[in-house]
Amino acid sequence: MNSRLPAAFTSDTLKLWTDQDTPETKAFSGSGKYTVSFDFQPDAGVDEWLLDLGELHETARVRINGQDAGTIWCDQALRVGALLRPGANRLEVDVANLMANRIADMDRRGDKWRNFFFVNIDYKPFDASKWPVKPSGLAGPVRLCPMARLKQGA
Repeated sequence: MNSRLPAAFTSDTLKLWTDQDTPETKAFSGSGKYTVSFDFQPDAGVDEWLLDLGELHETARVRINGQDAGTIWCDQALRVGALLRPGANRLEVDVANLMANRIADMDRRGDKWRNFFFVNIDYKPFDASKWPVKPSGLAGPVRLCPMARLKQGA
């Protein structure tokens, strides 16, 4: 199995790593780190803040100011109000994708990666070589969403 890791890259905008037009990023299975620093000003009328990552493929471990905020999958959101501080904050998101792109790449190259007998529903040998590239990474938009308690009798 002679695949290579993709080269590291930085970007000023959120994008999926599979949008990089290289064979290595399209065949990669693993995780990538997204980081951003931002200014936060609390609002007295807000009881909690939700972090919405927007388009996420597939799971994310989230930290704010070095504190674990949780792990989410796809389109979930996290309550993060307790981790935010007035002024400068840092968001770190470690995104992990599925094995699909790696498996498809290994099948396209004819790598012998299976050490078990596996067939599809029609009892034909399993072959992922025709699978399209699955989107991988974080495309956003990333948003902090204010939440307020419902008032009694409202």
